[in-house]
Amino acid sequence: MGDSPQKSSHVRMISSPCVCAGAIVMIRTPSLMDLPYELLVKILEHLWPDELYTCMQVCKSLRHAAQDTSLWTHLDLYHIRQCRHRVLKSTEGLLTLLRHSPQLHTLRGVDTFPFDESYLKQVKKLCPLLKVFDVGHSNVTWECVRTLLNTPKPWYLEELGLSGINLLNNADFHQELPDEILTSLRVINLEHCEDLTQQCVVSLAATCPRLTHLNLNGVRYLSDFGVEAITTAIGDRLQSLQLDGEALSDPSLIAIARHTPHLHDLAIAYCDNMTDASLLTLSSLQSLRTLKLRKGISWSNDAFVSLFCSDNFGNSLVSLDLTESSNLGSGLTCIADSCHKLRVAILSWCWNISNDDLNCLIDNNNELLKLDLTGCKKLQGSFLDSLPVRLPELRVLCLKNVNYVDDASLHRILKGVSHEIVVIGYYGQNLADSDAEWGVSGVIHFKGMLLEY
Repeated sequence: MGDSPQKSSHVRMISSPCVCAGAIVMIRTPSLMDLPYELLVKILEHLWPDELYTCMQVCKSLRHAAQDTSLWTHLDLYHIRQCRHRVLKSTEGLLTLLRHSPQLHTLRGVDTFPFDESYLKQVKKLCPLLKVFDVGHSNVTWECVRTLLNTPKPWYLEELGLSGINLLNNADFHQELPDEILTSLRVINLEHCEDLTQQCVVSLAATCPRLTHLNLNGVRYLSDFGVEAITTAIGDRLQSLQLDGEALSDPSLIAIARHTPHLHDLAIAYCDNMTDASLLTLSSLQSLRTLKLRKGISWSNDAFVSLFCSDNFGNSLVSLDLTESSNLGSGLTCIADSCHKLRVAILSWCWNISNDDLNCLIDNNNELLKLDLTGCKKLQGSFLDSLPVRLPELRVLCLKNVNYVDDASLHRILKGVSHEIVVIGYYGQNLADSDAEWGVSGVIHFKGMLLEY
């Protein structure tokens, strides 16, 4: 027998016998733990937090590597809540995890845990470097958040998520935040803060010198005047803007087109009151990557043709949502000719889209990850022919309320792919999972995108 195999400083090496020239020689089998510590940590960077926690249970050496503080800089509690480790699902278990995360700078999904003021104070103490803090839709009150943010040694937050917290009903809201946060904020999410006043929003935008992303979807009291004031104040640096358009009309869209030349993401939930004249002004926004214009029932097909035939408009679009643009038909062909980088196309309730229009979109965007055709009543099932070949990356296909597509055709698609795919049938059922409840939504993470269904 040869000498015993040399032991690594991290873990015992595994050996196996091999006969060589009549003698038995012990051959050392390579192990993951043979890798340099720095390379091992680099590999572990690709794991989700619950997967890192699993690694901690394997051996002391892997536990040491998986606890490296550089791996614990981003934490989405929604994902933690879905994992199978009971200890991570409790608030106390989560706080234990945070004690090993002194470099944490992103904390999202607070609404998935029953946090109160005492727990948040512990978070503040354990994570002094936090830059992204999202308490949206949680049971945390504004008074609690305000107290937390105004304690000594404040966070220098770059992103603050307050969506759904019914708290911001006075024009002095921005005066209740410390100067350190106001001067560092780049992103603020006020989605569905329904009592937020227009004066408050305008004052906040003007007070944050670095603000680039603003989410006001579901804020009901914003008028055309407010949009004009906001875009005039910060439009030259604004990169992302989300609005509830229920009370908005043409002047808002014209102001956005005029004052926000560097806009990457634009989302307006209700465009009922906007006409072709304002839609056409969007041709100046040539840096858009995401465009969501829902319920544009007044926009004509010709307006979409003119917009997407404009020089360079749509060249950078990755995600397009034109839900309830009921007059859109052959204009989809112009969209297909202009947009060659689309990964997400949501065309729900675009009733006039035909198979020819859709086939043009598919043939020009073979890297589509999500295609939502809910309620497109003119579509015939023939466009599904060879769809797995034409769209090899497709992960979500929604054909809810599409009359002339049968489930048998959709099952053939499922048989033609080897990867995970969600296919939603006529009644909202996920045909890829027979045990799934009908109408239940979900999310797929793929290629850095969140694909909702």
